[in-house]
This record gives sequence, structure tokens and C-alpha cells, in this order.
Amino acid sequence: IFHQAGDTNMWRKKNDQQYRTNVLGTRNLVEAAAANGAKCFIHTSSVSAWGPTKGITNEETEPIAQNSFINYEKTKLQGEEEALKGRDMGMKVVIVNPASIVGPYDNNNWGKIFLALKNKEVPFVAPGENNFVHVSEVVKGHIAAVDKGKDGEKYILSGVNSNLSEYFKEAARLMDIPLPPVAPRFMFRILGQLMPLTAAISGKEPLITPELADMMTRRGYGFSNEKAKREFGLVDVPLEKGVKDNYDWLVKEGIL
Repeated sequence: IFHQAGDTNMWRKKNDQQYRTNVLGTRNLVEAAAANGAKCFIHTSSVSAWGPTKGITNEETEPIAQNSFINYEKTKLQGEEEALKGRDMGMKVVIVNPASIVGPYDNNNWGKIFLALKNKEVPFVAPGENNFVHVSEVVKGHIAAVDKGKDGEKYILSGVNSNLSEYFKEAARLMDIPLPPVAPRFMFRILGQLMPLTAAISGKEPLITPELADMMTRRGYGFSNEKAKREFGLVDVPLEKGVKDNYDWLVKEGIL
């Protein structure tokens, strides 16, 4: 069983639903899989399950997500705990932790950046850092986890540690449009506090929340994929290729 469903919401108004999806949903699926005789349970978590760590995080790094004010980070860690209970039900359980996934077939996550830039909906770029992994390596990691993954262990499926601005820069270059300026950290923090106030009146989800502002302005961290390289055969794919593959697919599909 590959459990890949998850709620990535960054608005606290939807925290209850996120808990039901990421934690209770995982519990339900683990129990259903075991009851139907599944032998192997591959749980798709996230590097966010470690919380706001500093430096280079690997599988041995102690998670601090349980203390995070960001519900997504907290519920991803709780979801892992539910998945591991499947071991007591007779299943091999392997957890994979993808970073930010880039590449083709995406018009909903990072793929939205292209349309936002083209439509001039991005006045400035966040100053934070991130880790980008090509979708092909994430697929490879999931498949390898079935036979090569060790029971009860976690595998970080990460790629290139970079700045958020590098993604925007490459997307803008491919479309031959100007790159918006990188905004200071305090600006995002202020917007993260103000936009939810207007959302309380309009009822519409705010573009930037305190949670999102925090994650988009983090610096001084990264993720190591050495374990996945060694045991699953993952390779580092340049960020530029992931952005280009996404761009080419959006053009081919007539979305961009």
C-alpha cells in the first residue's frame, strides 16, 4: 500500500480538517491495509515532519515538529507515528520524506508559480531557502522503498538545497519576463499577520498566513539525501531541469 494522501493547508482555520486527513486518515488506512492482508505499507510523509530544524537534517536528526505552531508540520509527524503502528499489525512499514517536488505534471503546486509570474500576481519573492527534488527521483524512491527500504526506517527524498529566489529566477528566465524583487523577511511576516484579518471578513483563504510566511522566510537549513542515494540509488537533479521540465509540460498541455 502506498499512502500518498495529505493535506498541506497553511491556514489555521482548516487545522481540524488537516488533523482528520493527516493523522486520523493515516490511522484508518493502516488499519484497513492490515485487515486486508497488506504486507508492506509505504507512507509518504514530508521533510516538514522534522519541523523548523537548523543546519543539515538527516534521518537521525531529532524531530521538533511536535512543538511547531504550524499544524502541517505537527500533523505530518503524528501521521508517521500512526503509520509505524502498522508494524504491530504484521506489515513492513517504510516512511519516505520528500522535499519540495518539482518537475512535469504539476499545475497545482510549484507549477502555479509560472502562471502567477506571467499574470503579474507576484509583486516580490520570498527571501527563504528550500530543498527541491525532481519528481522522477521521488517516484524512484517510493518504488525502491518496497524491496530495499528497511522496516521502521525513514528515508529523506531530497535534492538540491537552494534559495526560493532561484526557482522564481529560472521560471522567469524561461518565460522571458522580469524577475520580481526579493522582499525582506519582515514584510512577509507583516503580511502573514494582516491577510488573515481580511480573510475573517471575506471568508476567502488568505494568500499569505503566519504559517506560510514563516516557512517561506526560513534560512540556515537543508536536507541530506545520502541515505536514499546509498540505499535507493537516488541522484541529484539540478533545480534548472526540474523547473524546465515543469515549464515544458505546462506549455505542451496548453496551460501556459
